[in-house]
Amino acid sequence: MHALTRSASLTDYEHVARLVGLDPFRMLRMAKLPATVLDDPNLLISADSVGWLLEESARLSGQAAFGLLLAETRSLANLGMLALAIREEPTLRAAVQSCARYMRLHNAGAQLWLDDTGDSVLLHAGVNIQRHGVWRQAIEQTIGIIVRLLEVLSGNTFRPLRISFTHERP
Repeated sequence: MHALTRSASLTDYEHVARLVGLDPFRMLRMAKLPATVLDDPNLLISADSVGWLLEESARLSGQAAFGLLLAETRSLANLGMLALAIREEPTLRAAVQSCARYMRLHNAGAQLWLDDTGDSVLLHAGVNIQRHGVWRQAIEQTIGIIVRLLEVLSGNTFRPLRISFTHERP
């Protein structure tokens, strides 16, 4: 069974694709995704198709940070019902724990988990995409969205000590 994600994962895709010289509707057809994903954030679509779309968009545009460009425009509202749950948590840690626990309801292709090291907390993110290969764009988009989320939830006081990837930097 393929992992599903809400079409909100493609919020602002049309704008960013045009910004880097791509035809967003051609790209959606190539990814076998309906154009309605750009209008309705609650459609459940294949996380594999979204991952492929992001990778191919980066490759064809020559924009190595395509996933990060998409993440820059995210707001808490893009998380739908998940946002309602996490914004009611009493602490940032509790919000992140809830986000990790319920992420599968928003995007079954993304995984979050926490490691408490005592003085700091490590937040890990991964993608659950069945096609083989490196899913750099999906990973970077996920990390970018998480950082935006933590900034919003903390009133812009969140400052990560470090962000590390298992791939080369863009």
